[in-house]
Amino acid sequence: MKYIVLDLEWNQGTERTTVRTMPFEIVEIGAVKLDDAFAEIDRFQVLVRPQVYKTINRETRRVVPLDMKELKRDGVPFCEAMRLFFQWCGKEPYSFCTWGSMDLTEFQRNLKYYRLKPPFETPVYYYDIQKCFGIEYPDEKGLSSLQDAVDKMKIKPEEPYHRALSDALCTSKVMRKMSRTIIKQYFSVDYYENPKTKEQELHIEYPDYTLLISREFERREDVMRDPDVSSTRCMVCKGPARRRIPWHTNSNRIYYSEALCPKHGYEYGKVRIKKTDTGKFYAEKTIKMLSDKEEKEVQRRWREFRERRNKKKREQRLSSKRPVPKKRGGRQEKKAIP
Repeated sequence: MKYIVLDLEWNQGTERTTVRTMPFEIVEIGAVKLDDAFAEIDRFQVLVRPQVYKTINRETRRVVPLDMKELKRDGVPFCEAMRLFFQWCGKEPYSFCTWGSMDLTEFQRNLKYYRLKPPFETPVYYYDIQKCFGIEYPDEKGLSSLQDAVDKMKIKPEEPYHRALSDALCTSKVMRKMSRTIIKQYFSVDYYENPKTKEQELHIEYPDYTLLISREFERREDVMRDPDVSSTRCMVCKGPARRRIPWHTNSNRIYYSEALCPKHGYEYGKVRIKKTDTGKFYAEKTIKMLSDKEEKEVQRRWREFRERRNKKKREQRLSSKRPVPKKRGGRQEKKAIP
């Protein structure tokens, strides 16, 4: 098995010029090919000549050290860049590795915009090194940036950050210093091309949580009505778990719950509802077992949620009971001017 460490730089439009079907246009591709021991085999880099956004966005210019003159002079059309890249990837089996979860989504979106069929199966199974870094180093607050990981591991970058090949090289060097077991256990799935039928739904088991990627639904409210999405079964024994905290949300996008398995204890459920490019909806559901400390924290957040909800209801009741001031009828008598 080979590994393709991929990094992309992209440009974007303004609020007025953004193209809905391609909000981010790839302008540079950098990649490093690794063997099964994560040793470097080869490198790839190409600039892509912009076709959609003809000026560099202010936010892009602030981060990426590229200008439009260089892209027009040295860049190749996107379709040619893809031909060169996939030719370089080769015909042997390989898995993508990225820092973060956005690159492969935007990669597929750009391919779809140019009506190019990817030479890999979808949904894409890959390795999100940023996520794996957070699992191996749980004391790091939040999701660390690539630069944070490079500094922690005392890696010297070959080139400045935010150039595609430089970032791909840094990611590959971080990988070599991490646990290969953790990286291979905690693979990720990019579901830009997500399941369309019940049979295609993804049920994935990780060492400490399970993941369900549901099929598409026409309406947002239909997602939580699906039995597989709303059920609470123990991730260990697969038996029924009694729900102690019902599914609840503050935003209609993320739902939370808690259940109790008589054999294995408390578990925590989280459903994130996402919208596709075609306007449909699907669920990303995770279930994990809770420690006693985590269970107390979940109970605390549930109490706070109920207090906010009850307060809102009280305010609505009071608002509906307020007397509406009556309008004065008839013509008002004019006062005589002295």
